[in-house]
Amino acid sequence: MELFFRKYGTSKQNVIILHGLYGSSDNWVSIAKILSKHFSVFIPDQRNHGQSPKSNEFNYTVLINDLNNFINKNKITNPIIIGHSMGGKVAMYFNYSYPDIAKKLIIIDIAPKDYSNDKNNEFHKKIISFMLRLNLNDFNNRKDLSMFIFDKIKDKRLTHFILKNIKRDRNNFSWKINIDVINSELQNILSEDYNKKIKNILTPTLFIKADKSDYIKTSDFSLIKNIFTNSNIITINDTSHWIHSEKPDELCNLILNF
Repeated sequence: MELFFRKYGTSKQNVIILHGLYGSSDNWVSIAKILSKHFSVFIPDQRNHGQSPKSNEFNYTVLINDLNNFINKNKITNPIIIGHSMGGKVAMYFNYSYPDIAKKLIIIDIAPKDYSNDKNNEFHKKIISFMLRLNLNDFNNRKDLSMFIFDKIKDKRLTHFILKNIKRDRNNFSWKINIDVINSELQNILSEDYNKKIKNILTPTLFIKADKSDYIKTSDFSLIKNIFTNSNIITINDTSHWIHSEKPDELCNLILNF
């Protein structure tokens, strides 16, 4: 599968940024532009997201293969791989499958564990359930669509996030993401637990935790350290899971320092 991607910068040191579930490369453009002063930054849309092709297959095995094919096709050498949420799991599991490719890993607000029984599972179910119920044919303009979504969920950031997944073709709105397949495979994506398979990862790795998020709990620190033996865990204060939009400068500083 040939992934859509954006590229910024011309440095010899390559960086790949992997977005999270329901995300896209578009969410990381501002971060990529900052980092492009120092790196060549590639931001692919993962399959079933953004402008990349849709597929009935959606699991970490195919996402890892997509990333490997993307690296080979674009002749990306020695990359630093940054992954947020689901993208962080792809980065971790890719490094397990292909341990000699990444120079470093930066994992943003996700741990190598099963999230299927976590309260964040309910959050994802709620989001996708709302998306599935939303009849895009009922709307003639983006303003009305935005007002409707905000009225239902009462969250500006989440409203913006959902709108990012909606495109307009001529007079009709449609989903950018493959919502039906993502819905059917959601539990597999949340439950995948590679910590039962991976150990002794020596690749230098930085885990970045958001203090108002519980995707990484303090109780997960020992798990992370046991698997990623050459890792650090740093917390960004006063931010939620969406670190890249709430604290972009602080996030970029951590990335550059690492």
